[in-house]
Amino acid sequence: MQVSNTSSTQYSYHSNAANKAHTTQREFNVEESSAGSAKGIDVRGKTNLIYLLEKKDIVKLSKDEVSWLADIKESFMSVQETENYLKSNGQKKEMNAIIYVEGNVVSYQTQEGGVYYTDSKAEEIFRKAGFDAEKVKELVKEMYPDGAKVQFFEAGEGPSNAQLFEQIHGYSYSEFIRKQVDSLNQSEFDQQLRQEEYHRSKVLFDQSPQTEIFSVGGQVVASRGENGYIDVGQHLLAQADARGIERAELKEIFTVSPERTAAQYLVLLQDVFGDEVTLQSFSSGDAPTRAEVKLMQANNSSV
Repeated sequence: MQVSNTSSTQYSYHSNAANKAHTTQREFNVEESSAGSAKGIDVRGKTNLIYLLEKKDIVKLSKDEVSWLADIKESFMSVQETENYLKSNGQKKEMNAIIYVEGNVVSYQTQEGGVYYTDSKAEEIFRKAGFDAEKVKELVKEMYPDGAKVQFFEAGEGPSNAQLFEQIHGYSYSEFIRKQVDSLNQSEFDQQLRQEEYHRSKVLFDQSPQTEIFSVGGQVVASRGENGYIDVGQHLLAQADARGIERAELKEIFTVSPERTAAQYLVLLQDVFGDEVTLQSFSSGDAPTRAEVKLMQANNSSV
């Protein structure tokens, strides 16, 4: 066993095979993306469980909590900040001890006690010995009788994080940084595309004409689009609660059935709310959009 004295740093690196799949290509096929998202999930015949949601189940965040969430978002490093951090961290020298077997690093311990290992025996050495150099030497000799090398370092001495990274992983630290930055840039770009796609979908969703509007007691509670899907939610629940109607009576109203006609849906509402229900129908060109219907509901107004 060979023992020598010097010093170095910890760099925790987790290899991510998925990074290899990332590319910097900036192509996006809108047609294919739209087709893929259009397939979606078939919800016909399923019941929207929002009808079981009561006021006591809704938790509204305070201003402080909203601010706290915003602070968390701001705390994430940008790509440039991450690159600067990796470069700076690579220059540090933080090692307390490194164990080599056949020239390969099997474990190291930082000045702060952090331990990296590829061999459980090596991890056990630092776990048992801590910072006791003589105990480390004894255990290295005991656990690696065929020969091993342990180096100790004073604070600020020994290999840098970058140098140790290259010894362990067999390629340059600068190449590692480049791959990480490329991966982060690709992730940022992909996220931007997803946000843009969501925004486009939301605009189309909000602008879709609602050819039938259902009201209870003069308050808009639901609307129906040309595709037969009913937009119904909290406003109908509020009217039901105000009248002491049990939630179980609303299940069919919240069951998705685009094949159901407006007249059939009207009957469902009348079965629960009686003659307080009214229906107004519009041609496609004159129909209010979903966003306009939401505004009516927010203002507690009828069509």
